[in-house]
Amino acid sequence: MFFCDAHIDTLSKMLKFDWKCLADIPGDSQVTAAQLRRSVVGVAVFAIFTEKYDKSLPPLQRTLRMIDLAHLITRENADWLELAADTAGIERALKREKTALVLAIENGIAIGNDLGLLRNFHRLGVRLMTVTWSHRNQLGDGVFKWSSRRGLTAFGRDTIREMERLGMMIDVSHMNERTFWQTIETAKGPVVATHSNALSICKSPRNLNDEQIRAISKRQGFIGLNFCPAFLNDSGEASIGDVVKHASHIAGVGGIDVLAIGSDFDGITDTPAGLEHIGKMGRLVSAFRKARFSEDEINAIAHRNFLRVFREVCG
Repeated sequence: MFFCDAHIDTLSKMLKFDWKCLADIPGDSQVTAAQLRRSVVGVAVFAIFTEKYDKSLPPLQRTLRMIDLAHLITRENADWLELAADTAGIERALKREKTALVLAIENGIAIGNDLGLLRNFHRLGVRLMTVTWSHRNQLGDGVFKWSSRRGLTAFGRDTIREMERLGMMIDVSHMNERTFWQTIETAKGPVVATHSNALSICKSPRNLNDEQIRAISKRQGFIGLNFCPAFLNDSGEASIGDVVKHASHIAGVGGIDVLAIGSDFDGITDTPAGLEHIGKMGRLVSAFRKARFSEDEINAIAHRNFLRVFREVCG
């Protein structure tokens, strides 16, 4: 059994600390070369994160730096790591017993007001974009603007339509509720929440309410379970059992076919007990079994649901 992790923030962490290659990453990090290589993760979505208050580099330059970094690390680790931009690429990597690396952009600020940049990012292999981060951007409002009525902008709607035309997955994580529902109205196909949990279990504004869960399920998208303790448990302290609790709730609301994994490793400071780094991802299998998930259901969560949506959207 292998897992697809729909959201990993290692690239932005590497850029922040000027780590030039995977070998530079300290051994106590949430994602290292050794951990990833030995883990059950067969498909790793590496997010390219940019936010407006980061003045270290302009958003476009920052994004291109991380795309270049992704190409460098896959070239340097070609014996076990391979970039994939379509289902055939993922299947080829898995057949060769390699980890498939898929590129995503986190925060549409990266494209400015230029759909040409979106198209160029697609040409460079990006296959998913988180439309907003928690702040407001030129596409729409994030959860930090939770009461805002602005929602998705006209350019945001154009971006959603162009993403669908190109074959890029639309990620609604970090959106406030108005932006979310206007994205649902605008998009024609699946939408995904790559790293979000259930609001009914944990009251973080980053989580999804039951109506949002049903909407993503109805669109045949997926919700990636996020390992951030603050999104798992109102106390801010969490264990692997809290991840399973969110899985059970989301499956009860939207069905098993809406569940996936989006760890947020390297984008979170703390981790749930039992899931301290990517090498421990396999522990979810026994935790799901203990909670009476069937083997077929575990496979759906681990990889099948992600791959179904990826195939439909990206080819």
